[in-house]
Amino acid sequence: MKKQYMDSMKKNNIGLDILALLAGVVLVFAFAPFHLPWLALVSFAALFLIWSRSTPLRAAWRGFLFGLAFYSVGFHWLFSTLGGVDESFLPILTVVMAGVVLMNICLPGVCGYIHVNLSRQRSPLISVLLFASVWTLGEWVRTWWMSGFPHYMAGYGFIDTPLAGFAPYIGVLGLTFFVLLAGGLLALVLAGPGKKMRLPASAALLSLFLSGTVLGHLEWTQPISQPLEVRLIHGNQDEERKFRRYKVIDTIERYLAMSQVEPRPDLVLWHESSVAYDLKGVYRFLDEQVESLRAAGTELLLGSYIERDGKSYNALFVGAEPKLRYLKRHLIPFGEFTPDIPLLSDMGDMPNVEMDSLTSGPPEQGLLEVKGVPLASSICFENHFGNELRHDWKDAQLLVHVSDVSWFEETWLPEQALQIARMRALESGKPMLHATNKGISAIIGPRGELVETRSGGESWFDGSIQPRRGQTPYAVWGEWPLLLLMFTLLLLALAAKIRIFRFTSFSTHRTSMPIASTVE
Repeated sequence: MKKQYMDSMKKNNIGLDILALLAGVVLVFAFAPFHLPWLALVSFAALFLIWSRSTPLRAAWRGFLFGLAFYSVGFHWLFSTLGGVDESFLPILTVVMAGVVLMNICLPGVCGYIHVNLSRQRSPLISVLLFASVWTLGEWVRTWWMSGFPHYMAGYGFIDTPLAGFAPYIGVLGLTFFVLLAGGLLALVLAGPGKKMRLPASAALLSLFLSGTVLGHLEWTQPISQPLEVRLIHGNQDEERKFRRYKVIDTIERYLAMSQVEPRPDLVLWHESSVAYDLKGVYRFLDEQVESLRAAGTELLLGSYIERDGKSYNALFVGAEPKLRYLKRHLIPFGEFTPDIPLLSDMGDMPNVEMDSLTSGPPEQGLLEVKGVPLASSICFENHFGNELRHDWKDAQLLVHVSDVSWFEETWLPEQALQIARMRALESGKPMLHATNKGISAIIGPRGELVETRSGGESWFDGSIQPRRGQTPYAVWGEWPLLLLMFTLLLLALAAKIRIFRFTSFSTHRTSMPIASTVE
Protein backbone atom coordinates (compact mmCIF):
# COMPACT_ATOMS: atom_id res chain seq x y z
CA MET A 1 0.00 0.00 0.00
CA LYS A 2 2.80 2.37 0.93
CA LYS A 3 4.67 1.55 -2.31
CA GLN A 4 1.56 2.28 -4.40
CA TYR A 5 1.13 5.61 -2.63
CA MET A 6 4.76 6.57 -3.27
CA ASP A 7 4.50 5.57 -6.94
CA SER A 8 1.35 7.66 -7.27
CA MET A 9 3.03 10.67 -5.67
CA LYS A 10 6.04 10.31 -7.95
CA LYS A 11 3.84 10.21 -11.06
CA ASN A 12 1.91 13.24 -9.80
CA ASN A 13 5.14 15.18 -9.24
CA ILE A 14 6.41 14.36 -12.73
CA GLY A 15 3.06 15.37 -14.20
CA LEU A 16 3.14 18.75 -12.46
CA ASP A 17 6.74 19.30 -13.59
CA ILE A 18 5.77 18.66 -17.21
CA LEU A 19 2.72 20.91 -16.86
CA ALA A 20 4.96 23.73 -15.57
CA LEU A 21 7.15 23.41 -18.68
CA LEU A 22 4.13 23.42 -21.00
CA ALA A 23 2.61 26.44 -19.23
CA GLY A 24 5.88 28.35 -19.73
CA VAL A 25 5.95 27.60 -23.45
CA VAL A 26 2.30 28.61 -23.85
CA LEU A 27 2.99 32.04 -22.32
CA VAL A 28 5.34 32.91 -25.19
CA PHE A 29 2.39 32.99 -27.59
CA ALA A 30 0.64 35.74 -25.63
CA PHE A 31 3.10 38.30 -27.03
CA ALA A 32 3.90 39.64 -30.48
CA PRO A 33 4.22 38.34 -33.14
CA PHE A 34 1.55 35.79 -32.13
CA HIS A 35 -0.86 38.15 -30.32
CA LEU A 36 -2.78 35.49 -28.36
CA PRO A 37 -3.10 37.22 -24.96
CA TRP A 38 -5.74 34.85 -23.62
CA LEU A 39 -3.13 32.11 -23.54
CA ALA A 40 -1.41 34.12 -20.79
CA LEU A 41 -4.47 33.63 -18.60
CA VAL A 42 -4.39 29.89 -19.25
CA SER A 43 -0.65 29.80 -18.52
CA PHE A 44 -0.91 31.70 -15.24
CA ALA A 45 -4.01 29.76 -14.17
CA ALA A 46 -2.02 26.55 -14.63
CA LEU A 47 0.93 27.98 -12.70
CA PHE A 48 -1.34 29.02 -9.83
CA LEU A 49 -2.84 25.53 -9.61
CA ILE A 50 0.61 23.93 -9.82
CA TRP A 51 1.91 26.06 -6.96
CA SER A 52 -1.22 25.44 -4.88
CA ARG A 53 -0.41 21.71 -5.03
CA SER A 54 3.27 22.11 -4.18
CA THR A 55 5.48 22.47 -1.14
CA PRO A 56 7.62 25.64 -1.09
CA LEU A 57 10.67 23.82 -2.47
CA ARG A 58 8.60 22.04 -5.13
CA ALA A 59 7.02 25.37 -6.07
CA ALA A 60 10.49 26.88 -6.49
CA TRP A 61 11.51 23.98 -8.74
CA ARG A 62 8.35 24.22 -10.84
CA GLY A 63 8.66 27.98 -11.06
CA PHE A 64 12.18 27.43 -12.38
CA LEU A 65 10.85 24.97 -14.98
CA PHE A 66 8.17 27.48 -15.98
CA GLY A 67 10.80 30.20 -16.38
CA LEU A 68 13.17 27.83 -18.21
CA ALA A 69 10.55 27.07 -20.86
CA PHE A 70 9.26 30.62 -21.16
CA TYR A 71 12.49 32.62 -21.26
CA SER A 72 14.56 30.05 -23.16
CA VAL A 73 12.08 30.15 -26.02
CA GLY A 74 11.25 33.83 -25.64
CA PHE A 75 14.83 35.11 -25.52
CA HIS A 76 16.22 32.98 -28.34
CA TRP A 77 16.61 36.15 -30.43
CA LEU A 78 19.02 37.64 -27.88
CA PHE A 79 21.84 35.38 -29.05
CA SER A 80 21.54 36.48 -32.68
CA THR A 81 23.76 39.46 -31.80
CA LEU A 82 26.71 37.18 -31.23
CA GLY A 83 27.30 36.84 -34.97
CA GLY A 84 28.81 40.34 -35.13
CA VAL A 85 31.18 39.92 -32.17
CA ASP A 86 34.89 39.18 -32.42
CA GLU A 87 35.81 35.59 -31.58
CA SER A 88 38.01 36.69 -28.66
CA PHE A 89 34.92 38.10 -26.92
CA LEU A 90 32.48 35.39 -27.98
CA PRO A 91 32.92 32.93 -25.07
CA ILE A 92 32.62 35.45 -22.26
CA LEU A 93 29.82 37.40 -23.93
CA THR A 94 27.91 34.15 -24.44
CA VAL A 95 28.33 33.37 -20.74
CA VAL A 96 27.17 36.87 -19.75
CA MET A 97 24.07 36.70 -21.98
CA ALA A 98 23.29 33.21 -20.68
CA GLY A 99 23.62 34.65 -17.18
CA VAL A 100 21.09 37.39 -17.98
CA VAL A 101 18.65 34.80 -19.29
CA LEU A 102 19.32 32.53 -16.29
CA MET A 103 18.51 35.39 -13.91
CA ASN A 104 15.12 35.74 -15.60
CA ILE A 105 14.62 31.97 -15.53
CA CYS A 106 15.32 31.73 -11.78
CA LEU A 107 12.97 34.56 -10.80
CA PRO A 108 9.72 32.54 -11.16
CA GLY A 109 11.29 29.94 -8.86
CA VAL A 110 11.91 32.56 -6.19
CA CYS A 111 8.35 33.84 -6.65
CA GLY A 112 6.96 30.30 -6.29
CA TYR A 113 8.82 29.70 -3.04
CA ILE A 114 7.64 33.00 -1.54
CA HIS A 115 4.06 32.59 -2.74
CA VAL A 116 3.56 29.09 -1.32
CA ASN A 117 5.11 30.07 2.01
CA LEU A 118 2.84 33.10 2.38
CA SER A 119 -0.32 31.48 0.98
CA ARG A 120 -0.55 28.55 3.36
CA GLN A 121 -3.78 28.52 5.39
CA ARG A 122 -5.14 31.44 3.36
CA SER A 123 -8.48 31.67 1.62
CA PRO A 124 -8.29 31.05 -2.16
CA LEU A 125 -9.06 34.70 -2.99
CA ILE A 126 -6.29 35.95 -0.69
CA SER A 127 -3.98 33.40 -2.27
CA VAL A 128 -4.79 34.82 -5.72
CA LEU A 129 -3.98 38.34 -4.53
CA LEU A 130 -0.65 37.14 -3.14
CA PHE A 131 0.05 35.25 -6.39
CA ALA A 132 -0.42 38.44 -8.43
CA SER A 133 1.59 40.55 -5.96
CA VAL A 134 4.58 38.23 -5.70
CA TRP A 135 4.90 37.77 -9.47
CA THR A 136 4.47 41.47 -10.22
CA LEU A 137 7.08 42.42 -7.63
CA GLY A 138 9.39 40.00 -9.40
CA GLU A 139 8.71 41.87 -12.64
CA TRP A 140 9.46 45.13 -10.86
CA VAL A 141 12.84 43.73 -9.81
CA ARG A 142 13.56 43.01 -13.48
CA THR A 143 13.14 46.73 -14.28
CA TRP A 144 16.22 47.70 -12.24
CA TRP A 145 18.29 44.63 -11.38
CA MET A 146 21.55 44.55 -13.43
CA SER A 147 20.54 47.86 -15.12
CA GLY A 148 17.11 46.43 -15.97
CA PHE A 149 15.78 44.06 -18.63
CA PRO A 150 11.97 44.10 -18.32
CA HIS A 151 11.19 42.41 -21.63
CA TYR A 152 8.23 40.02 -21.74
CA MET A 153 6.25 41.75 -19.01
CA ALA A 154 2.83 40.10 -19.19
CA GLY A 155 0.88 43.36 -19.55
CA TYR A 156 2.36 44.06 -23.01
CA GLY A 157 0.46 41.16 -24.51
CA PHE A 158 -2.86 42.74 -23.43
CA ILE A 159 -2.50 46.02 -25.35
CA ASP A 160 -5.56 45.12 -27.49
CA THR A 161 -7.80 43.74 -24.73
CA PRO A 162 -10.27 45.30 -22.26
CA LEU A 163 -7.64 45.05 -19.52
CA ALA A 164 -5.55 47.64 -21.40
CA GLY A 165 -7.90 50.26 -19.93
CA PHE A 166 -5.88 50.03 -16.69
CA ALA A 167 -2.60 51.07 -18.35
CA PRO A 168 -3.13 54.89 -18.19
CA TYR A 169 -3.70 54.53 -14.44
CA ILE A 170 -1.03 52.06 -13.33
CA GLY A 171 1.21 51.43 -16.34
CA VAL A 172 2.31 48.11 -17.78
CA LEU A 173 3.46 46.88 -14.35
CA GLY A 174 -0.02 47.42 -12.94
CA LEU A 175 -1.56 45.85 -16.03
CA THR A 176 0.68 42.84 -15.41
CA PHE A 177 -0.71 42.66 -11.85
CA PHE A 178 -4.26 42.47 -13.20
CA VAL A 179 -3.28 39.86 -15.79
CA LEU A 180 -1.90 37.68 -12.97
CA LEU A 181 -5.01 38.40 -10.92
CA ALA A 182 -7.22 37.33 -13.84
CA GLY A 183 -5.14 34.17 -14.31
CA GLY A 184 -5.51 33.23 -10.65
CA LEU A 185 -9.26 33.91 -10.71
CA LEU A 186 -9.61 31.78 -13.82
CA ALA A 187 -7.93 28.95 -11.93
CA LEU A 188 -10.53 29.27 -9.16
CA VAL A 189 -13.35 29.33 -11.71
CA LEU A 190 -12.11 26.17 -13.41
CA ALA A 191 -10.83 24.22 -10.41
CA GLY A 192 -11.86 26.10 -7.28
CA PRO A 193 -12.93 24.36 -4.06
CA GLY A 194 -16.68 24.07 -4.67
CA LYS A 195 -19.41 26.30 -6.12
CA LYS A 196 -19.24 28.72 -3.20
CA MET A 197 -15.80 29.78 -4.35
CA ARG A 198 -16.35 29.57 -8.10
CA LEU A 199 -19.22 32.03 -8.06
CA PRO A 200 -17.38 34.96 -6.41
CA ALA A 201 -14.28 34.16 -8.51
CA SER A 202 -16.38 34.36 -11.69
CA ALA A 203 -17.92 37.65 -10.55
CA ALA A 204 -14.49 39.10 -9.72
CA LEU A 205 -13.08 38.01 -13.09
CA LEU A 206 -16.01 39.53 -14.98
CA SER A 207 -15.83 42.79 -13.00
CA LEU A 208 -12.11 43.01 -13.78
CA PHE A 209 -12.74 43.06 -17.52
CA LEU A 210 -15.77 45.34 -17.23
CA SER A 211 -13.75 47.82 -15.16
CA GLY A 212 -10.97 47.82 -17.72
CA THR A 213 -13.49 48.50 -20.49
CA VAL A 214 -15.07 51.42 -18.64
CA LEU A 215 -11.74 52.97 -17.62
CA GLY A 216 -10.44 52.61 -21.16
CA HIS A 217 -13.13 54.99 -22.43
CA LEU A 218 -12.06 57.84 -20.14
CA GLU A 219 -9.72 60.47 -21.60
CA TRP A 220 -7.04 62.21 -19.54
CA THR A 221 -5.43 64.23 -22.30
CA GLN A 222 -6.93 66.72 -24.74
CA PRO A 223 -6.02 67.59 -28.34
CA ILE A 224 -4.53 71.05 -28.90
CA SER A 225 -3.45 73.23 -31.83
CA GLN A 226 -3.47 71.92 -35.39
CA PRO A 227 -2.42 68.42 -36.42
CA LEU A 228 1.18 67.98 -37.54
CA GLU A 229 1.87 66.51 -40.95
CA VAL A 230 4.75 64.09 -40.43
CA ARG A 231 6.99 61.86 -42.51
CA LEU A 232 8.95 58.88 -41.19
CA ILE A 233 11.99 57.62 -43.08
CA HIS A 234 12.32 53.84 -42.94
CA GLY A 235 15.97 53.40 -43.86
CA ASN A 236 16.49 49.64 -44.11
CA GLN A 237 20.28 50.08 -43.88
CA ASP A 238 22.49 47.07 -43.26
CA GLU A 239 24.38 47.39 -39.97
CA GLU A 240 27.74 46.86 -41.64
CA ARG A 241 27.06 49.40 -44.39
CA LYS A 242 25.68 52.01 -42.03
CA PHE A 243 28.88 52.39 -40.01
CA ARG A 244 31.22 52.69 -42.99
CA ARG A 245 32.29 56.32 -42.93
CA TYR A 246 32.54 56.68 -46.69
CA LYS A 247 28.85 55.65 -46.92
CA VAL A 248 27.60 58.29 -44.47
CA ILE A 249 27.22 61.08 -47.05
CA ASP A 250 25.53 58.67 -49.45
CA THR A 251 23.03 57.73 -46.75
CA ILE A 252 22.33 61.38 -45.90
CA GLU A 253 21.71 62.20 -49.57
CA ARG A 254 19.27 59.31 -49.99
CA TYR A 255 17.39 60.26 -46.83
CA LEU A 256 17.28 63.92 -47.86
CA ALA A 257 15.82 62.96 -51.23
CA MET A 258 12.98 61.11 -49.48
CA SER A 259 12.51 64.01 -47.07
CA GLN A 260 12.10 66.54 -49.92
CA VAL A 261 9.33 64.73 -51.81
CA GLU A 262 6.25 66.90 -52.27
CA PRO A 263 4.00 67.67 -50.51
CA ARG A 264 6.39 68.77 -47.79
CA PRO A 265 5.41 67.74 -44.23
CA ASP A 266 5.84 69.80 -41.07
CA LEU A 267 8.24 67.26 -39.57
CA VAL A 268 10.53 64.55 -40.97
CA LEU A 269 11.88 61.89 -38.59
CA TRP A 270 14.96 59.80 -39.30
CA HIS A 271 15.69 56.71 -37.21
CA GLU A 272 18.35 56.10 -34.53
CA SER A 273 21.96 56.58 -35.75
CA SER A 274 20.67 57.44 -39.22
CA VAL A 275 23.85 59.53 -39.43
CA ALA A 276 26.22 56.90 -38.03
CA TYR A 277 29.02 59.36 -37.35
CA ASP A 278 29.82 62.21 -35.01
CA LEU A 279 27.42 64.95 -36.16
CA LYS A 280 30.15 67.57 -36.01
CA GLY A 281 32.00 65.74 -38.79
CA VAL A 282 29.17 66.25 -41.30
CA TYR A 283 27.78 69.49 -39.87
CA ARG A 284 28.72 71.77 -42.77
CA PHE A 285 27.23 69.49 -45.41
CA LEU A 286 24.10 68.65 -43.44
CA ASP A 287 23.41 72.15 -42.12
CA GLU A 288 22.95 73.56 -45.62
CA GLN A 289 20.45 70.85 -46.49
CA VAL A 290 18.57 71.31 -43.23
CA GLU A 291 18.22 75.04 -43.87
CA SER A 292 16.81 74.24 -47.29
CA LEU A 293 14.20 71.98 -45.67
CA ARG A 294 13.43 74.61 -43.05
CA ALA A 295 12.90 77.26 -45.74
CA ALA A 296 10.21 75.01 -47.20
CA GLY A 297 8.51 74.74 -43.79
CA THR A 298 9.91 71.34 -42.78
CA GLU A 299 11.80 70.53 -39.58
CA LEU A 300 14.09 67.52 -39.38
CA LEU A 301 14.72 65.20 -36.43
CA LEU A 302 17.60 62.75 -36.87
CA GLY A 303 19.54 60.22 -34.83
CA SER A 304 23.30 60.54 -34.68
CA TYR A 305 26.25 60.61 -32.30
CA ILE A 306 28.14 63.46 -30.70
CA GLU A 307 31.39 63.69 -28.80
CA ARG A 308 31.73 66.13 -25.92
CA ASP A 309 34.60 66.43 -23.43
CA GLY A 310 36.06 63.15 -24.67
CA LYS A 311 32.78 61.27 -24.19
CA SER A 312 30.48 59.92 -26.91
CA TYR A 313 26.69 60.01 -26.76
CA ASN A 314 23.82 58.46 -28.69
CA ALA A 315 21.56 61.39 -29.50
CA LEU A 316 18.52 62.77 -31.27
CA PHE A 317 18.97 66.19 -32.91
CA VAL A 318 16.72 68.93 -34.23
CA GLY A 319 18.23 69.51 -37.66
CA ALA A 320 22.02 69.64 -37.65
CA GLU A 321 22.32 71.85 -34.58
CA PRO A 322 24.52 70.07 -32.00
CA LYS A 323 23.04 72.11 -29.13
CA LEU A 324 19.43 71.08 -29.85
CA ARG A 325 19.67 67.48 -28.82
CA TYR A 326 18.43 64.72 -26.56
CA LEU A 327 21.13 62.40 -25.15
CA LYS A 328 20.16 58.79 -24.51
CA ARG A 329 20.04 58.04 -20.78
CA HIS A 330 19.49 54.29 -20.42
CA LEU A 331 22.19 52.46 -22.40
CA ILE A 332 22.37 48.81 -23.46
CA PRO A 333 25.09 46.79 -21.67
CA PHE A 334 27.58 45.29 -24.15
CA GLY A 335 25.85 47.07 -27.02
CA GLU A 336 26.57 50.68 -26.03
CA PHE A 337 28.90 50.28 -23.08
CA THR A 338 30.95 47.54 -21.40
CA PRO A 339 30.02 47.14 -17.72
CA ASP A 340 32.75 47.76 -15.17
CA ILE A 341 33.46 44.09 -14.55
CA PRO A 342 37.19 43.37 -14.04
CA LEU A 343 37.51 40.58 -16.59
CA LEU A 344 35.59 42.54 -19.22
CA SER A 345 37.06 45.98 -18.61
CA ASP A 346 40.59 44.55 -18.86
CA MET A 347 39.80 43.29 -22.36
CA GLY A 348 38.97 46.79 -23.63
CA ASP A 349 36.31 47.71 -26.17
CA MET A 350 34.57 44.95 -28.04
CA PRO A 351 35.67 44.58 -31.68
CA ASN A 352 33.02 44.54 -34.42
CA VAL A 353 30.45 46.21 -32.18
CA GLU A 354 30.11 49.85 -33.18
CA MET A 355 29.78 52.67 -30.65
CA ASP A 356 30.19 50.39 -27.62
CA SER A 357 31.84 53.03 -25.43
CA LEU A 358 29.00 55.48 -25.04
CA THR A 359 28.11 57.60 -22.03
CA SER A 360 24.64 58.04 -20.52
CA GLY A 361 23.03 61.45 -20.92
CA PRO A 362 22.10 63.46 -17.81
CA PRO A 363 18.81 62.49 -16.09
CA GLU A 364 17.36 65.99 -16.40
CA GLN A 365 17.22 67.31 -19.97
CA GLY A 366 15.01 69.92 -21.53
CA LEU A 367 12.42 68.79 -24.05
CA LEU A 368 13.13 69.18 -27.74
CA GLU A 369 10.64 71.38 -29.56
CA VAL A 370 9.48 71.32 -33.18
CA LYS A 371 6.94 73.76 -34.64
CA GLY A 372 6.08 74.87 -31.11
CA VAL A 373 5.32 71.26 -30.03
CA PRO A 374 7.36 69.94 -27.03
CA LEU A 375 8.61 66.39 -27.60
CA ALA A 376 9.33 63.61 -25.11
CA SER A 377 12.19 61.68 -26.70
CA SER A 378 13.51 58.15 -26.23
CA ILE A 379 16.05 56.07 -28.09
CA CYS A 380 15.93 52.30 -28.61
CA PHE A 381 16.15 50.19 -25.43
CA GLU A 382 15.14 52.93 -23.01
CA ASN A 383 11.59 52.76 -24.36
CA HIS A 384 11.22 49.68 -22.11
CA PHE A 385 11.31 51.94 -19.04
CA GLY A 386 8.06 53.87 -18.94
CA ASN A 387 8.48 54.74 -15.27
CA GLU A 388 11.70 56.60 -16.16
CA LEU A 389 10.30 58.28 -19.26
CA ARG A 390 7.05 59.45 -17.67
CA HIS A 391 8.72 62.48 -16.05
CA ASP A 392 9.01 64.02 -19.53
CA TRP A 393 5.35 63.44 -20.36
CA LYS A 394 3.98 66.27 -18.22
CA ASP A 395 4.93 69.08 -20.59
CA ALA A 396 5.30 67.04 -23.77
CA GLN A 397 2.58 67.02 -26.41
CA LEU A 398 4.05 64.27 -28.57
CA LEU A 399 6.30 61.24 -27.95
CA VAL A 400 9.15 60.47 -30.33
CA HIS A 401 11.00 57.17 -30.29
CA VAL A 402 13.81 56.23 -32.67
CA SER A 403 15.40 52.82 -32.86
CA ASP A 404 17.50 50.43 -34.93
CA VAL A 405 16.85 46.70 -34.59
CA SER A 406 19.02 45.63 -37.54
CA TRP A 407 20.71 42.87 -35.54
CA PHE A 408 17.31 41.35 -34.76
CA GLU A 409 15.62 41.86 -38.13
CA GLU A 410 14.65 38.21 -38.65
CA THR A 411 13.50 37.63 -35.06
CA TRP A 412 10.40 38.42 -33.00
CA LEU A 413 11.93 41.58 -31.55
CA PRO A 414 10.75 44.16 -34.16
CA GLU A 415 7.08 43.36 -33.51
CA GLN A 416 7.65 43.21 -29.76
CA ALA A 417 9.39 46.61 -29.88
CA LEU A 418 6.31 48.02 -31.62
CA GLN A 419 4.09 46.47 -28.94
CA ILE A 420 6.18 48.19 -26.26
CA ALA A 421 6.02 51.53 -28.10
CA ARG A 422 2.23 51.25 -28.27
CA MET A 423 2.13 50.71 -24.51
CA ARG A 424 4.11 53.92 -23.89
CA ALA A 425 1.59 55.88 -25.97
CA LEU A 426 -1.31 54.31 -24.05
CA GLU A 427 0.29 54.98 -20.66
CA SER A 428 0.93 58.65 -21.50
CA GLY A 429 -2.31 59.31 -23.36
CA LYS A 430 -0.27 60.99 -26.10
CA PRO A 431 0.57 59.98 -29.69
CA MET A 432 3.97 58.62 -30.67
CA LEU A 433 6.21 58.61 -33.72
CA HIS A 434 8.13 55.31 -33.77
CA ALA A 435 10.90 55.33 -36.41
CA THR A 436 13.17 52.34 -36.95
CA ASN A 437 15.88 51.47 -39.44
CA LYS A 438 14.76 47.89 -39.93
CA GLY A 439 11.72 46.46 -38.25
CA ILE A 440 8.41 48.33 -38.14
CA SER A 441 8.07 52.12 -38.17
CA ALA A 442 4.72 53.48 -37.05
CA ILE A 443 2.53 56.43 -36.20
CA ILE A 444 0.71 55.53 -32.98
CA GLY A 445 -2.39 57.18 -31.54
CA PRO A 446 -2.92 58.20 -27.87
CA ARG A 447 -4.75 54.95 -27.08
CA GLY A 448 -1.92 52.86 -28.44
CA GLU A 449 -3.72 52.30 -31.71
CA LEU A 450 -1.73 51.97 -34.95
CA VAL A 451 -2.43 54.83 -37.37
CA GLU A 452 0.19 54.06 -40.04
CA THR A 453 2.95 51.44 -40.26
CA ARG A 454 5.77 50.56 -42.62
CA SER A 455 8.26 47.69 -42.77
CA GLY A 456 10.43 46.04 -45.41
CA GLY A 457 12.71 47.93 -47.81
CA GLU A 458 13.91 51.52 -47.84
CA SER A 459 10.87 53.79 -47.96
CA TRP A 460 9.01 56.64 -46.33
CA PHE A 461 5.42 57.32 -45.35
CA ASP A 462 3.33 60.32 -44.36
CA GLY A 463 0.67 60.79 -41.76
CA SER A 464 -1.14 63.29 -39.59
CA ILE A 465 -0.75 63.40 -35.84
CA GLN A 466 -2.58 65.48 -33.24
CA PRO A 467 -0.51 66.87 -30.30
CA ARG A 468 -2.18 66.52 -26.91
CA ARG A 469 -1.75 68.04 -23.45
CA GLY A 470 -2.62 66.80 -19.99
CA GLN A 471 -1.47 63.88 -17.85
CA THR A 472 -2.71 60.40 -17.13
CA PRO A 473 -2.70 59.20 -13.50
CA TYR A 474 0.25 56.95 -14.33
CA ALA A 475 2.23 59.89 -15.70
CA VAL A 476 1.68 61.69 -12.36
CA TRP A 477 2.06 58.88 -9.82
CA GLY A 478 3.97 56.20 -11.66
CA GLU A 479 4.22 52.78 -10.00
CA TRP A 480 4.28 53.92 -6.36
CA PRO A 481 0.59 53.29 -5.51
CA LEU A 482 0.81 49.78 -6.94
CA LEU A 483 4.10 49.02 -5.17
CA LEU A 484 2.69 50.30 -1.88
CA LEU A 485 -0.35 48.04 -2.27
CA MET A 486 1.69 44.94 -3.10
CA PHE A 487 4.26 45.45 -0.35
CA THR A 488 1.43 46.02 2.14
CA LEU A 489 -0.24 42.75 1.11
CA LEU A 490 3.00 40.83 1.44
CA LEU A 491 3.88 42.38 4.81
CA LEU A 492 0.40 41.57 6.17
CA ALA A 493 0.73 38.00 4.91
CA LEU A 494 4.18 37.72 6.47
CA ALA A 495 2.92 39.14 9.79
CA ALA A 496 0.03 36.65 9.78
CA LYS A 497 2.42 33.79 9.04
CA ILE A 498 4.66 34.80 11.96
CA ARG A 499 1.61 35.00 14.22
CA ILE A 500 0.46 31.53 13.15
CA PHE A 501 3.96 30.15 13.64
CA ARG A 502 4.14 31.54 17.18
CA PHE A 503 0.65 30.24 18.00
CA THR A 504 1.54 26.83 16.63
CA SER A 505 4.75 26.73 18.68
CA PHE A 506 2.86 27.79 21.80
CA SER A 507 0.17 25.15 21.21
CA THR A 508 2.78 22.44 20.71
CA HIS A 509 4.25 23.12 24.15
CA ARG A 510 1.10 24.01 26.12
CA THR A 511 -1.60 21.75 24.72
CA SER A 512 -1.99 18.16 23.73
CA MET A 513 -0.65 16.84 20.44
CA PRO A 514 -4.09 16.44 18.74
CA ILE A 515 -4.72 20.18 19.07
CA ALA A 516 -1.28 21.01 17.72
CA SER A 517 -1.87 18.70 14.75
CA THR A 518 -5.15 20.41 14.00
CA VAL A 519 -3.47 23.81 13.87
CA GLU A 520 -0.83 22.54 11.45
